[in-house]
Amino acid sequence: MARFSGKIGYVTHEETSPGVWTESIVERQYYGDLTRHYRSWSADEGVNDNIVFSQDISIVADPYLYDNAHNMRYVIFRGVKWRITKFEIDHPRVRISTGEEYHGDETTTP
Repeated sequence: MARFSGKIGYVTHEETSPGVWTESIVERQYYGDLTRHYRSWSADEGVNDNIVFSQDISIVADPYLYDNAHNMRYVIFRGVKWRITKFEIDHPRVRISTGEEYHGDETTTP
């Protein structure tokens, strides 16, 4: 079983002025195991198919993850942000599955 070391990106919403909410991203470092790694292609309406590197990652969770699991958006693996497609909390671990590359708003990352 391969080891995992990477960051998870969480989306948070902050009220910057009365009635105006902005999204920001918080990244936190985690360690765990890469339990499965496979790839596929998804046919899109574009010229080329999108490659999907799917990983199943099992990490040891901290209190921040338990409180903000619903805000997880991506995992950084080998320098690429991958969209989180599902997660399962199995205390003390959290199992995360990824899908296509994450193309969120890069300007909100601190």
